[in-house]
Amino acid sequence: MTQDSESIEEAARQTLMRQAVSQAAEHGRELQQICPSVSGLLREGRPQPAMEQLRLLLTGLGAIAQAVHLTAPLQGDHSSNLELAELQQVLNPVVSALENRDHVLLADVLDYEVTPLLERWTSELESIAGENSEGPGPNA
Repeated sequence: MTQDSESIEEAARQTLMRQAVSQAAEHGRELQQICPSVSGLLREGRPQPAMEQLRLLLTGLGAIAQAVHLTAPLQGDHSSNLELAELQQVLNPVVSALENRDHVLLADVLDYEVTPLLERWTSELESIAGENSEGPGPNA
């Protein structure tokens, strides 16, 4: 492989990682709106629609976790604030609440653990995206 093709490949990889970080940050903002909706439905005694939204929330968290993992080279100083182990620690009480069908606990975990984590991670991802955004090209 030539040096030119290696640099083109690296530039493409960097672009894809920047896009993934930006999309993960956007997704994080969207998921922050789902948490209070799910907890509200649970507190209203409406577990069926809450579980449908919870499924979307958990799928979204998985996508963000994957983006965090795959974009580690871009994270720099932010990497210590985006620990996947922390996400696992926050999700453990979610699993426990689901297993015990404890909707009050689940609502509390969403409000007091998942939402703050999402807020912090989204902020970190937005910072990473801003720091790594492409400026205007040479022809701008």
